[in-house]
Amino acid sequence: MIRPLLFVLFSVILQGIFPILLPRAWGFDGPDLFLLLALIFAARLPMNWGMLVAFVVGLFQDALGAGLMGLHATALAGAVYLFYGARVWLSQQTPGRETLCLILALIGQWTVFLFLTYWLRSNLVTVHTLYTVLPSQVVFTLLFTPLMYRFADFALGRVATDDRRL
Repeated sequence: MIRPLLFVLFSVILQGIFPILLPRAWGFDGPDLFLLLALIFAARLPMNWGMLVAFVVGLFQDALGAGLMGLHATALAGAVYLFYGARVWLSQQTPGRETLCLILALIGQWTVFLFLTYWLRSNLVTVHTLYTVLPSQVVFTLLFTPLMYRFADFALGRVATDDRRL
């Protein structure tokens, strides 16, 4: 019971350290560890529970960031929804399955961000954000995925290999 809590605490602390190590003034944004956290839990849960956990993780991210409540929650739910769709669509023998699922989840997350920006008629996501934040966030998220997945295997146990449970 202590390992999952330590895993979540480690992820939150590491997410908080990245703005110190890589300030946005330098043009870099750290990995989206909340997205990875939602995907890691989603890979271990049935779809309905995975979507709920992703939404709760997003609400937690919104509360920590003191931003618009529900923005990241909705984006993470969209990311996990696309993640589940990709996992059903691709077989376990597909080379690079996890990487492709992660890339599709990132696309789903940013598509929801863009949709909410249009719907709310706000400047939540600007062109400047798309060409400064998005590339570095995608690269750093892809780089940190193996580390987070290994730590998740230690903390939460291995992912069940049966695709039929989705």
